[in-house]
Amino acid sequence: MKYGRVERSANKEHITCRCACFKFDHICKHSIAVAEVEGILTQHLKSIKQKGGIKRSRTELLEGNVDKDRAGKKGARNKFKFKKPPRTTTSDCANNGHTDQAYSALHHNDNMFIVQLLTPQAKQCKTCGVDFCHRQKIRPYDLVLELKERWYFPLHGDWGKKKSSTKETSRFCHPDLDRCIKPRFPYFTNEYLHIPDEVMEKLHRSHRNLLNREFHLTL
Repeated sequence: MKYGRVERSANKEHITCRCACFKFDHICKHSIAVAEVEGILTQHLKSIKQKGGIKRSRTELLEGNVDKDRAGKKGARNKFKFKKPPRTTTSDCANNGHTDQAYSALHHNDNMFIVQLLTPQAKQCKTCGVDFCHRQKIRPYDLVLELKERWYFPLHGDWGKKKSSTKETSRFCHPDLDRCIKPRFPYFTNEYLHIPDEVMEKLHRSHRNLLNREFHLTL
């Protein structure tokens, strides 16, 4: 008899089928369904058990229908697993309350510019390259801005192929908005400026006037 497009044969004790699964190990959904309809499911299963045969994995049956030329190859396993960061869409940014802004130059990180009195660690302005004078400190020019940045190192000694480190180091620059801040940090705003309390207590009137002149701060 025929059910659908697969031909099966019904006997008194078992059902045979011409599908690939039945030819593989005498078990298929078609023969079981017909045996259930014919009321001989128990006899059918006993017949399969009696026939026995070599136990084979059904993986072989699945691989038999796969085109080896088109099948994908297993990729190499990397020691360091890399996961792509999730893509954020414009709608996601809008939902999070962030607004997209087109930048025409490299944007500095979100670390704060810390107002400091000249410290021994401050050797040179990162922007203009002028050394800070430690021998004689003159107000208000003993004021510096400290920023944590990632440092770069050359690949194979070639500075044309430099790479950023995962660690951050302190950089210092003059509190000169037009000459030493804007050239490196074109998107600098006063929101990135921070004056620690211990520094605020030590600021002279000349220091306050300088900060007011450069950053329009009322101290």
